[in-house]
Amino acid sequence: MNFSCNNKISNNQLSAVIIAAFLGCTAVSAPLGIIETAGGGAYISVFLGGFAASVFFYLLAWLTGKTLTDSYENTVRQNLGKWLGFIVLAVIFVYVSVYGGFQLAITARMVHFTMEKSVSSLFAALLIVFVAFYTALRGRECVGRISETAAVIMLLFIVFIFVISAPSMDLTTLKPTPDEWRGILEGAVMSFCSLSVAGYVFIMLPNNQSIKRTAFSVFLAFLVITVVLSFGTALAVSCFGVEESKRKLWPVIQMMNYTEFPGSLVERQEVLMSGFYVFSSFILTALSVHITSEILESIFKRINRVFSVLTACAVLLFFCLTALSQGGFDAVYGIYGFNAAMYGVMLLAPAVSLIRRKR
Repeated sequence: MNFSCNNKISNNQLSAVIIAAFLGCTAVSAPLGIIETAGGGAYISVFLGGFAASVFFYLLAWLTGKTLTDSYENTVRQNLGKWLGFIVLAVIFVYVSVYGGFQLAITARMVHFTMEKSVSSLFAALLIVFVAFYTALRGRECVGRISETAAVIMLLFIVFIFVISAPSMDLTTLKPTPDEWRGILEGAVMSFCSLSVAGYVFIMLPNNQSIKRTAFSVFLAFLVITVVLSFGTALAVSCFGVEESKRKLWPVIQMMNYTEFPGSLVERQEVLMSGFYVFSSFILTALSVHITSEILESIFKRINRVFSVLTACAVLLFFCLTALSQGGFDAVYGIYGFNAAMYGVMLLAPAVSLIRRKR
């Protein structure tokens, strides 16, 4: 595979990166808490929160795109100065590493319990990071091109799953009770927060003049994720019922055991679904490593490319091991609460740039 090595991505590649990196990981981690809150109306919560996130990111991408004539890292330094710029980039570095590491921990644990118990969570995490290291080393364009292929494969596979699963849905289970209606809005806020971790988009925006096209690409990507998550949540609740879904750790994956493939093509169907999420985790890990390594190179000008990527991998693994050592994963889901503050940090430099231009 040949790359032009210009470290840039197109609008289509940006959409693909968002879908490939965040679809699988949010499908694993988001539905559990939302089902506990909204019950049978969880799919409504997912759609409302996801649609709000799509519009929100469209507006932010449109506004931010006006200020990014250079890379995000250079925009931070130019508008915030040396020391404040350093602090902002350091905070973003930690944030991306924590989120990427915690999501990697979820995937590693899922591999151990659903795919192959003889494979330890640590080994699964190391294998994903090893592949992500090579991808991140090749640059942003490599991540974008791989994501283009990955996103198409993922969406085709999901459409196939939905088509064969839809006829068996019990629609009566999906009718919210009066008590559940009160939790739907709260679940929508949770859905919005779970998707809003994709603040990576501000750092990955293409440096071009097609601001409206870029913003629409972002909107379309999040809308696709929203529709898939909403339907997947509805399938899980319909399959297990509300109370049983609350007891499942990964309801969207575990429902695969109850889906009848034509001709019994697959014996352990949850393994097939788990593989899809592992693929998504690999893209997210590569994206996290790429972004954090570029931040390191922006802070430390003379750092070697290989060393910066290795350092980024090591930090991400540290947070992954931290999450794995806790046993429970409350911290993984709790991290979503910090997103509002992180938006303020990530949008500080573009906001300053926009204000200066108005003057």
